[in-house]
Amino acid sequence: MKPVGLLLAIAFLCAGASATTYYVDPSGSNANDGLSPQTPWRTLLKVGISSFLPGDSILFKRDGVWNEWLTPPSSGTSGNLIKFDAYGNGQPPEFTGRYATSGAQWSNTSGNVWQITLSATQAVSQLKFVQFG
Repeated sequence: MKPVGLLLAIAFLCAGASATTYYVDPSGSNANDGLSPQTPWRTLLKVGISSFLPGDSILFKRDGVWNEWLTPPSSGTSGNLIKFDAYGNGQPPEFTGRYATSGAQWSNTSGNVWQITLSATQAVSQLKFVQFG
């Protein structure tokens, strides 16, 4: 009986140590579990508020466009990274990082000239870019 208990404990620990792959598609839903191409998350915000473990992979749908910022919430280790990559066919995923504004933030300076002041949260020289493919 003890060897069976030991085997079950080892199986449980090994199952917990496996990496997880998450899928993100602009036509998905954040109510999904994100664990398959058929049940992907939708937004970069969902990725940004989720926790990942070393060895996990977050895959973005090719031909997908996200008009959001992505700030990964966790990191891997030097020997076991968290991987960000693409899945499917088509062009690499596109992250525009668009900064949403409202009409009330704009002011008319003269005629058809409008102005807005935006503040960067991070210097461009500090940004890390990702290249797919």
